[in-house]
Amino acid sequence: PLCFMCRIFSAIIFSLWMITIIRRFSVENASRIAEIEAQCFGQNAWSKFAVLDAASREDFIILCAFDGEKCVGYADAFFVLDEMDICNVAVDAEYRREGVGSILLSALLGWASENGIRSATLDVRPSNAAAKGLYEKHGFMKIGTRRDFYKYPHEDAEIYEANLSEISK
Repeated sequence: PLCFMCRIFSAIIFSLWMITIIRRFSVENASRIAEIEAQCFGQNAWSKFAVLDAASREDFIILCAFDGEKCVGYADAFFVLDEMDICNVAVDAEYRREGVGSILLSALLGWASENGIRSATLDVRPSNAAAKGLYEKHGFMKIGTRRDFYKYPHEDAEIYEANLSEISK
């Protein structure tokens, strides 16, 4: 079988009406990611410059989903040693409910496993039922709450964690 990195760069995942290709971030995707950020996160969105700054770090990864040449979603995370903190899994509104978020999260968790990362955490709004369902489907479990974490609108954050060695079994 192909190694995970080979799959990231060359894998094509077929769905009912589109082809989604997962690739590592490149600078020309920064504006599009900022657009998706604004669409998904409003006032909490990262700017193009924040995306570029994070992407320049050695402890950060961004994977992008493409329909043809159009970036339709991304997943990003910080990592250190054997731990990863997922920042965002975001998909253009036109492509939601088509499995793109699941494909991105699978690719990110696969990359993490191949790179010796054993656990992943993330924060999610309690009101975001779709995201919580996605994370639970991929083996994440709620482990706590951060009070008053989100602004615009004001809300707590639920902390989710996944043991990647358990997921890959």
